Amino acid sequence: PIYKPFTIFFPDGNKSVGLKELELAAQKSLFSKAEALMFLSLIHLREEYNPTASAKYSVQLFENYPNNWLFQMLHAEVLIETKKMDQAEPLVSALLMRTETLALLAGYYMKGLQEVANNKPDAAKWAFHKALSISSKNKDKLSLGYKGLAYNELGKIAYAEGKRDWVKKYFKQALDLAAFKKIRQDSKRCGY
Repeated sequence: PIYKPFTIFFPDGNKSVGLKELELAAQKSLFSKAEALMFLSLIHLREEYNPTASAKYSVQLFENYPNNWLFQMLHAEVLIETKKMDQAEPLVSALLMRTETLALLAGYYMKGLQEVANNKPDAAKWAFHKALSISSKNKDKLSLGYKGLAYNELGKIAYAEGKRDWVKKYFKQALDLAAFKKIRQDSKRCGY
């Protein structure tokens, strides 16, 4: 309410122009290059659900900043989403050895994705529940996003197992936490 009257002086947002400007910042900027690459990777992974496009930026982050565990975390997820499990494995293992809550939350979520890919639904459920049990105190966008993604995967497993009540419960929680394109598509495909 305080700043709304001033927004009349600014043009409406334009998604394609914004993405082009981020792309330009990622290529030419000195001070905001890493941030632009991270935003581009996250936008393509979460909002567009295009892991291949996201990989273009996550690999640059990973190669330019190999000791940054947040960028490793993003790149590991992109690798899993692009079916490069072998390349993701050491990154996921490294996340699970860290002490930061977000690293553990993301690590167990990705471990669950690996178990799904290995057709081990019980091990996957354990990993997703472990991710959800890490901390209920974290309210930052990344933590809530990973929790939403974990609920999404539990919803898909419940759907495959024919547990309709759990499907509704899990997808409701997933959508309440993070209505990413992947979650919206999965919940619709599973009838929620």
